[in-house]
Amino acid sequence: MNIPRTHSAMALALALALFVSTDAKATFGDGVCVAGSQEALSHQCAILGPYVLEIVPPPGGAFPVTGTCQVNNQPVQCAFWPYRFTGPAATDNQLNILISAGLAVYANQVYPPTGTVFTGCQQLYAPGAGDPTTGFGKGIITFQTCRVAFNFDNGPGTPNLVIATALSSPGDQPVQEKSGKNIYFDDILGPSTTDLPGLATTQQQITTKNGVHLTVNVNRAGVFVGATSDHGPVTIVPPGNAVLCTPTSGTNTFPNNFPGGYDCAPIVENLDGNNLQAGEDPTCYYRLANGTLLKYAC
Repeated sequence: MNIPRTHSAMALALALALFVSTDAKATFGDGVCVAGSQEALSHQCAILGPYVLEIVPPPGGAFPVTGTCQVNNQPVQCAFWPYRFTGPAATDNQLNILISAGLAVYANQVYPPTGTVFTGCQQLYAPGAGDPTTGFGKGIITFQTCRVAFNFDNGPGTPNLVIATALSSPGDQPVQEKSGKNIYFDDILGPSTTDLPGLATTQQQITTKNGVHLTVNVNRAGVFVGATSDHGPVTIVPPGNAVLCTPTSGTNTFPNNFPGGYDCAPIVENLDGNNLQAGEDPTCYYRLANGTLLKYAC
């Protein structure tokens, strides 16, 4: 059975209480960001596990830098958002930044203070699509997802990421860093036309062919929070607890010799990887990323 899905999402304000006993005196682009420092509290840097993302304004200049971008061989006034990303050397450092959906992003632009061409977003996913690897930004229709993979650092005070956009006033910008299997979230000043304190909850809605809706909520780290259905309760089935059984002989028909006459094994993948319905049975299952199944009446 094909189960079409539609996605909706909401960004909720997230309040963070940070309690520290010292205040770090860091300078822009030095690779230092300490929770509770003025730099961190002002969203001028983001702590992403062992990594740090900082804004890097030019000496004596303001952030962001304004200048001229070339778009379709025509000059366009734009803003350059320079950052320095630092941390342990690795080849799978994937950074995601949510940028307002209505804000144009220009690739391969010359950053005026250094004359260097920066690619900017290596991948720019449409609003609501999100990063296919991590799911960051999925269903958030008011923001597009900018993905950058890092394996280099140009040294203190020098940006290794510059995003060129249409002119915009700085606002809190949610960012996500993925290294290996670890995912971290924070907020940093960036090209946002709205003041979004952070991505707190992502909501996904699955619609069956019968019109039944299953609504699934996950937190900032992609961890399941809860689910509701408009057709009855939702049961959580832990990974490995649900099994799929097939007859060991073509003459076996349910419930003859069940379960002895059947070969049963844990469900690991279902149809499109997410949804399962047994024939015309009115029970459906939705599979979360960790293998947990949500059982509901469909």
